[in-house]
Amino acid sequence: MADQLFKKFARGAEARSGDFGLGLSIVRGFIAAQGEVKVGENAGGGAMITIYLPHRQSEEAPRE
Repeated sequence: MADQLFKKFARGAEARSGDFGLGLSIVRGFIAAQGEVKVGENAGGGAMITIYLPHRQSEEAPRE
């Protein structure tokens, strides 16, 4: 099921008309270049999408 979530033009049975099924495919493309996307099951139903991005401490405090 998780693989289907990220396929281009994949839509759920209850998708609104006018949706193209590109949202999660685009998200995965952006995040894959920077971090990681994981899919899990939500206890209340549906999917839980978690995005992990690397964090690097700034070498210098921002100046105002």
